[in-house]
Amino acid sequence: NVLWSSSVQDKKAVNSSTIFELGSVSKLFTATAGGYAKNKGKISFDDTPGKYWKELKNTPIDQVNLLQLATYTSGNLALQFPDEVKTDQQVLTFFKDWKPKNSIGEYRQYSNPSIGLFGKVVALSMNNPFD
Repeated sequence: NVLWSSSVQDKKAVNSSTIFELGSVSKLFTATAGGYAKNKGKISFDDTPGKYWKELKNTPIDQVNLLQLATYTSGNLALQFPDEVKTDQQVLTFFKDWKPKNSIGEYRQYSNPSIGLFGKVVALSMNNPFD
């Protein structure tokens, strides 16, 4: 393991100008918002996305509850959105067309779309944007 470099390939040392991606830090804010919404009675972790995002009602993703979205046990949502998913409408279509590959609640797979949908639903429950 190389602990001192910013690039495994070229073994460039970390310095005061090294840029680190902060993408996963937003998951802490998303989870905190979810806890806040739950404590305010706006959501239950047993709720499903379609309760808040009506276009997802009665789709396969609507079988996944909010706790499963937040804990990456949705049934195998992808690590990332496909490259062609760029607009809000394409995100909605992605979730509407999704089908689980594994049993919901039994298989954990890290997924940005999963935590993203959790955040979107939390925002909708609080009448706030998620962007």
